[in-house]
Amino acid sequence: MALIFLSITVLSSLIVGLVSNRLSMDVITNSSIEESRNAAKAVAVTIDSYLNSADQTFIGIYSNRDLSEALKQKNAIYGFNEILKQNIQSAISSARQVNNSVQYINIYGKNGFSYTDFYYHSKENRSFNECAAFYSQYGLNPDRRTALWIPNQTAVVANVNKRMITLVRYIRDVYSLEILGIMTMGMAETTLSKQYQSLNNNVYIAENNGVIVSHYDKTLLGKTLPYTNLLDALSLNDDIGTLTFDDESGSKLFATYSVIPATGWYIVSITDHYKAFMSSYNLSYYIVLILLLTIIVSGIALVNVSKVLTASLNRLFSAMKHAMSGDLSVRFTVTGNDEVNKIGKYLNEMLKEISESIRYKEESERLARLSELRLLQSQINPHLLYNTLDSVHYHLETAKYERATDILQAMSAFFKLSLSQGDFLIPIEREISLIQNYLDIQRMCRSKDIELIISGESSLFSVRIPKMTLQPVVENAIIHGFEGDTVRGVITIDLHSIGDMIVITVTDNGTGMTKEQIEKVNDCIKAPHSGFEQKHYGLWNINQRIKDTFGNSSGIVLQSEFGVCTKAIITFFRKPL
Repeated sequence: MALIFLSITVLSSLIVGLVSNRLSMDVITNSSIEESRNAAKAVAVTIDSYLNSADQTFIGIYSNRDLSEALKQKNAIYGFNEILKQNIQSAISSARQVNNSVQYINIYGKNGFSYTDFYYHSKENRSFNECAAFYSQYGLNPDRRTALWIPNQTAVVANVNKRMITLVRYIRDVYSLEILGIMTMGMAETTLSKQYQSLNNNVYIAENNGVIVSHYDKTLLGKTLPYTNLLDALSLNDDIGTLTFDDESGSKLFATYSVIPATGWYIVSITDHYKAFMSSYNLSYYIVLILLLTIIVSGIALVNVSKVLTASLNRLFSAMKHAMSGDLSVRFTVTGNDEVNKIGKYLNEMLKEISESIRYKEESERLARLSELRLLQSQINPHLLYNTLDSVHYHLETAKYERATDILQAMSAFFKLSLSQGDFLIPIEREISLIQNYLDIQRMCRSKDIELIISGESSLFSVRIPKMTLQPVVENAIIHGFEGDTVRGVITIDLHSIGDMIVITVTDNGTGMTKEQIEKVNDCIKAPHSGFEQKHYGLWNINQRIKDTFGNSSGIVLQSEFGVCTKAIITFFRKPL
């Protein structure tokens, strides 16, 4: 048995552990991926802001009114106002001081205007036409309205060769959009690389074709990313994404990339897969460790439990053996709360029940009789249904549809209450509601206007009695007390208590009965059951159900004075048996 329990424990632990490991790893992995995506996206936003700031500096310069005036002059190559030139130089110097990432600014007008901070491709770019021709290979054309960012350029700044990122724009007239000149701005790649210092040490800025724009290792600039899978992912032009792949040495890597809107380049962060998902790997390790500890502890516990159970089983078999030999006084000694001891408790209870079989037999017979009475009770109401349906049929034939509808609604409410959702005991208040629906049916179907008066202690309304206890008494009063042409009458239900005993009196002011008649009725109520043909079966049924529910000291007794009234007195105690 211990081996079976151990096997089940091991199997259950493995299943739970594997499922938990899978679900937990999925949650942690997804969390790590989301964190990496958010970090890359945040850095992309930072770089985008950095580049847009440079572009705004650019726009601020060529929007200068003095520059616009200078570029609109004819034959500026032959000279122009010296004060105007100084104003332009001052505006450019101020703009550069605001954005210190700008290394140089060159401006060439179609009219021959020229402003140069430092030499940049001095042989190729000394005029408007030379610049336009040179940068056309990178996508500059007269229809372009936005900035053109060109990576991996080399410029001589302060006599030092620097790797630059060049921003190129046409200068246009504000109103006509006519091209007046061209402006180039250079930014050192080293200032760009400072923008992604918050990520790991293996971060690239690359074009979507994989050409490296920026990296900590400057020897890689202008080269292509050495990962085919990553190049394929970037070529899809997704705004953000992640990728797991193997490098040439077989090491598993994890990459996160996010687009930089200003340029369309990507910030790419590559890290070791184990470092990226260290939490997931650690979780697997701890789950395996916990599973092993669980199996070991379970095995030790099950061995000890097996010993205890074996001892308990031996004592249980001994007690059962004595009981089978006829000694019903034997009892199992309970020493714990395990399953065997629970069986021992049940054995003790069973032996006790067998010893008291005579008393339980009598109780069983009483319960059987009660079940029979419940079955017989269900046969009481059909005649009311038949009579009511006949009345509905009559009203329908005579086109009294509203009357027929009222009768059907009253009958529906009556039977709904009489069913009481299968409850045998219902509150007195619900029984009174049942009577009121019954009187409504009598009033509409038999034209009997019977007034119902409720008196006594309203606190007794919540006391539960067998269903259909009071209604048959009222029905009996209407049938026998107000028979013939009698269409009006009063029925009073009085509730009061004497200690734990409750007395319900149902009184009608009908024809009443003689002394001899009332004695015969009471005798029939007390007589043994002899089937449905028994006289006054309904009252007998009520009396038996009350006795079987509340005890033999309970029951119903009738009192009557001929020509005056009839009383049905029902007495019982508050708590059913």
